[in-house]
Amino acid sequence: MKVAVIGSGVAGLATAIRVAARGDSVTLFEKNGIPGGKISQIRDKGYRFDTGPSLFTLPNLVDELLSMKSNQVDHSANANDNTVNAMSQSVDSNGQSDKANSQAINSDVQTSLSGKNSFKYFRLENSCRYFYPDGTVFDFFQDTQKLREQIENNTDENFENILKRLNQSEFIYNLTSDLFIFNSFHRFSNFLKEENRSIPLHLHKLGFHRTMHSANKSLFKDKRIVQLFDRYATYNGSSPYKAPATLNMISHLEHNIGAFFPEKGIYSIADSLYKKGVELGVNFEFNSLVTEVIVEKFKGTREKKTKSTQEKIIIIIPKMKTPVTLENLGEVSGLLVLGLMAFQNTSIM
Repeated sequence: MKVAVIGSGVAGLATAIRVAARGDSVTLFEKNGIPGGKISQIRDKGYRFDTGPSLFTLPNLVDELLSMKSNQVDHSANANDNTVNAMSQSVDSNGQSDKANSQAINSDVQTSLSGKNSFKYFRLENSCRYFYPDGTVFDFFQDTQKLREQIENNTDENFENILKRLNQSEFIYNLTSDLFIFNSFHRFSNFLKEENRSIPLHLHKLGFHRTMHSANKSLFKDKRIVQLFDRYATYNGSSPYKAPATLNMISHLEHNIGAFFPEKGIYSIADSLYKKGVELGVNFEFNSLVTEVIVEKFKGTREKKTKSTQEKIIIIIPKMKTPVTLENLGEVSGLLVLGLMAFQNTSIM
């Protein structure tokens, strides 16, 4: 099957790799001269600067893509869950860290190998340094004891409230991530999966009935800590004053699981994925802007033509009302154009 992917951001690169690994012929169209989308770089006078995202979480998803081989079956959802759980660092009420599961991640630089491509990253000791208008500056360390010292020495917050929120976020994440992150919650069948059947029993704990800000304001007494946890809404461009408190689970990604950084900088994520795509036979068409897609219905299919290439492209949508995702690609034949494709949510800010 011939597949065309539009855009070489993380979503496009991940999609191209997964589809090519199935053995399909993939062409990726990118309007810019380099891959990466919002991940980019500037080189000037012998120096290199990353532009765009600066925070990297869930690196295991990049590891998974870089380890793919041709004709490999995609079992990503289960693989992701297992790896994330193994990386997770839980915190108990006494502030003690269970480092047994995360020991490998906390140690030296981790390496993801794929053929001739080597992608290395390490876990950050400090996920963020916060600066406030009143002059307060403190670090949000991954280590529980170091974090306790920072909170107690620089804020008026009870550290037990921090632990409570981190434990709450871990519970919500573990309960809902399979449905809301690694699978499509638009499919009713996903709600019936055994691992998701307990979600209705805990609806009152998910916080969808109030905003992130209201939940944070009710738990924390220090306004600076409220603002700190409010900012997790920016992961998906939301406002903490409007987004449901369910999104407070994001703090689990950054703190309990951890924040990471590539040894060669953020752009090496895009560069490594691009090289993996080339290794799997993906054809990259750079400086190829797709300006318009013209749709004409005929005989249950849709004909699409891009002005930039004037090439006719046929897309067949199975069952007409079913979104085209990686799960039903096997039902599709012909030349397929995927713009906003389903992809695993490697978290990059």
